[in-house]
Amino acid sequence: MSSQAVSNFGTKLQVELVANSGDWTTIGECRVIPAPQDNQDDIEVTHHSSEGWREYKPSGLKDRGELAVVVNSVPTETSQAALETLHQSGEDRKYRIVRTNGIVETFKAYVKSIVANDADAQSPDAVQDTITFRLSGGAQRTIDTELAESVCG
Repeated sequence: MSSQAVSNFGTKLQVELVANSGDWTTIGECRVIPAPQDNQDDIEVTHHSSEGWREYKPSGLKDRGELAVVVNSVPTETSQAALETLHQSGEDRKYRIVRTNGIVETFKAYVKSIVANDADAQSPDAVQDTITFRLSGGAQRTIDTELAESVCG
């Protein structure tokens, strides 16, 4: 049987610019879109009867962490300009990553930083920014069956 895997080329990062509107805007010129992580903090519970080993238990608190998205820096691109506005205001919004295999991950975040990437004369590249999003709360992972069927067939 041959693999049904698909390329990740065409993955989209989208933002709900107007809170709770259900209207999604694709962030333009994304080069690298990392996947959110689901980390769980732990607490040390070592005691004198631990037989010489440290012992840990989950703390019960989970953290989605940060996403550092790399974009081609295009100041006139409307979605990038909107992210700059959100960065200045500190407001959070819903975001979602739409993968080419139909998986959609929706989460709440705020724009933590926008940093211009280095300009290296020895290895020129497109002018890029790294936009870091701080995720807050949980995430919802769903499957867009129409997209999955059209790609995975």
